Amino acid sequence: VCSSDLPAGLCVASMGSLCARRAADARVDATSSLQQEDSQELPLLFARDGSGLQVIELSSGQAATTAAFDSALRASCWSPDGRRLALLDPSEGLVVVDMVEGEDSVKRTLSTGGSLQQVHWSPLGTFIVAQAPPAPGGSGHVDPNVWVWKSTAVAAKAGDRQASCEVSFEHPKAGEKGLAVCQWSHDERLCCRLLGAGGVEILDGSRLSAEPLCHLALPKAILTCKLATEYFGSCARLAVFMADTRDSLQRVVAPAEVVTFEVALTPGDPKPQGSVQVEFGQQADLAWNSSGTAVLAHCQTDIDDSGQSYYGGSKLLLISHDCSYKLDLTEAKDSFVQAVAWSPSRDEFILVQGSQPAKVSCWTWDSNEKRCSLTAVLHQKAHRNTVCWDQSGSMAFVAGFGNLAGEVDFFGQTSQGLKRLASAAAPCTVLATWAPGGRHVLTAVLAPRMCVDNGLTVWSAFTGAKVAEMAFDQLLEVQWQPAPEI
Repeated sequence: VCSSDLPAGLCVASMGSLCARRAADARVDATSSLQQEDSQELPLLFARDGSGLQVIELSSGQAATTAAFDSALRASCWSPDGRRLALLDPSEGLVVVDMVEGEDSVKRTLSTGGSLQQVHWSPLGTFIVAQAPPAPGGSGHVDPNVWVWKSTAVAAKAGDRQASCEVSFEHPKAGEKGLAVCQWSHDERLCCRLLGAGGVEILDGSRLSAEPLCHLALPKAILTCKLATEYFGSCARLAVFMADTRDSLQRVVAPAEVVTFEVALTPGDPKPQGSVQVEFGQQADLAWNSSGTAVLAHCQTDIDDSGQSYYGGSKLLLISHDCSYKLDLTEAKDSFVQAVAWSPSRDEFILVQGSQPAKVSCWTWDSNEKRCSLTAVLHQKAHRNTVCWDQSGSMAFVAGFGNLAGEVDFFGQTSQGLKRLASAAAPCTVLATWAPGGRHVLTAVLAPRMCVDNGLTVWSAFTGAKVAEMAFDQLLEVQWQPAPEI
């Protein structure tokens, strides 16, 4: 049903026309088991396969499909408050569904572009970013391939909310998997936009079409940037990464570099805080600690020049916000980084490094003393390559997925530090995430990485026991519904 009083391009449909149905119509295979006493607190999740998407409830003691969308979607994503779903439909483009409890859901078609490949939300759910690969050249005309949509009445009821395209532009690498061209601060006061030419614009996070607050243009192209979660006075901290320079034989002739800035919340030039050279690095993952006083720079190359690692070169540095302190955590022999992750609430991180079986250790950063120190060895030798903290930072799991056997250890914070609570085995896992609340972990065997035994399993982090298990003919994506913040 299309409503004539809505802006052009917006379509409203009842849940009936979206093929809402119960478990009897689900595409889930017959295999489904739950332990009811531990499944009562499980949130909803969606599961996407080759023919569509289901929203599934596991807390009732049996798997039940509460809504389904019959279309071969390219991607899907919950909004941060769990009230909306963004879907990339090859025929309709970007579609947003308001999952209004107790009412008919509202479906909005925001874009009819059929080439969209990625979608993500801003931290507060005010914006939706859709990205597509650049159009084939030859016409001389550059078409936008990044669109940012804004909901102009966020607090209003879903049926009253009107959406508008805030800004659109072209970026040559927008089609690369995992590349977020636009990044917001946690409260959306600032937005960093990566430019195709290698610069960065700092924008008012609520007015992306306005003039930038400042512009970063460095001698080399900026490939990655990351805002810290804390503000310091009227400034935010920003780290950027620039790749190394290589000759025609792929030999490093100039090192990679990490530079930190302070950027104001009002128009003004950014203030460089310092820079650190990195021996090599063609791409990097930048991660600030929760207090915004240090950043981990995990710099990587596809080929290890030393020949020690099949998986490429790896360099991990901890750098203070002003670059006055740096610690190379990969100086020792056989120190290839398998995984690293900051706690979301403490100045500590878990590091998995070395050839398999790898060493798993916990490190603490002291911002007053500007010192990083090893505080615990969780495993001297274990087949592990994955680290993930829960949202509160009170629990973490360390696992060996991919080409490893799928062993998982669950750790909890105690007065003596992290303590192992339980273990499990989840072979062939492709995806693993914490449920909101930090009591359960979901593991999933996904296509196309794995073409057989697709399905999902929910584990108790306190006992290591299976809480729920579902099998699918084909499973492409699964995601917990986020819990709205109170």
